Amino acid sequence: MASAIERLNAIRNGVGAAPPIYKLLDISVVEAKEGEVSLQLRPHDGLRNPIGLVAGGAIATLLDTALAWACDTCIPSDKVSTTIELKVNFLRPVSVNGGTVVATARVIHPGNRILVATADLRQMDRDGAQARDCAVATATCMIIPATG
Repeated sequence: MASAIERLNAIRNGVGAAPPIYKLLDISVVEAKEGEVSLQLRPHDGLRNPIGLVAGGAIATLLDTALAWACDTCIPSDKVSTTIELKVNFLRPVSVNGGTVVATARVIHPGNRILVATADLRQMDRDGAQARDCAVATATCMIIPATG
């Protein structure tokens, strides 16, 4: 089985299949290295909540995905990680009309059974000149055997 970094690079380069939720949310891989993964989301009307902002669940999904992938980069390729706890602090609203949103996750404890990672989420302005902090998250992930 390919390593997490190899799978992420294949998705980024369009030669590997991305999970269906990536298309639904418009998530793409920015960068992957051991212990750190960056994913981006392009806000769109399909993510708009009743008050016109990007729904918190979409933001939490992006953060959770980046956090789990970051953990996966630190474990053998015959294993995967699964989130057992996720904590998100929303710092400011994410605008559907703003620029791309980037979640960068870093592993802070690469244990043998349990890993802990943190992530930050920033939204670029429309012209890409400035990014604003929008959320921070922490996840605890458990290592389990890969199923296929």
